[in-house]
Amino acid sequence: MSITQFKDTNIIGELTINGIPVQAGVWEDTILIDSRSVAASQLPSVVDTPLQVEFGGSQTSPGGEVSLSAAGRVTFNETGSYLITSNFRLGRTGASGTSVIVGQFFYNGVAIPQLEGAAARIDNANLVVPLSLTFVIHATAGDFIEVFIARDSSGANSGGLFQFTPTTLPWNDAPSASIRVSRLLPIE
Repeated sequence: MSITQFKDTNIIGELTINGIPVQAGVWEDTILIDSRSVAASQLPSVVDTPLQVEFGGSQTSPGGEVSLSAAGRVTFNETGSYLITSNFRLGRTGASGTSVIVGQFFYNGVAIPQLEGAAARIDNANLVVPLSLTFVIHATAGDFIEVFIARDSSGANSGGLFQFTPTTLPWNDAPSASIRVSRLLPIE
C-alpha cells in the first residue's frame, strides 16, 4: 500500500508528488462509488470514543472493483490505484465551552501515516467547519479503508458531523459526510 496526498505538489521539469517522481499519463477512470450519508448527524457518544463514519447505504461498483458497506468501510476488490475524494461537515450543538472534534483515515485497521489527522476546535454552537480530503491509494485486492471521528477529551463532550439543509432555496442537502472512489488508469 502506498498513499499520495495532493499537498505540496511540485511540477518543475518532471512531475513529482511529495518529492517522488510520478509517471505522467495517469488519468481518472469513471467514478466507481459516489455516496453520501443521509444521517442528519453522526455523533460520538462520549469523549475519546471513536465513531466510524458512514457514507450511506451499502453498494458495489458496477464492475465489482470496489464496495462500500453501510457502516462506511470501503473495500478494494481489485488491486489498483484509486482516487479517494471525501467531504465532512464538523460542528456542534448545545453545550458550552469548546469542542474538539478529531478524525482519521485508517487502512486495514491502522491509521494512515502519510495522511494528517483532522481536527477542529469549535467554540460556537452555530459553527460548521467543512473539511475535504483527496488522495490516491495504491491498494491490493482485499484491502480496506475506514474513517473514524471522536470528541477529544481536551474539549467539551459535544459535536460531530452534521448535515445542512437549505431552508429557502431548492438546493440539495450538504451531507454530514460523502465519499467518491474513482479508478486511476494509465494512458496507453
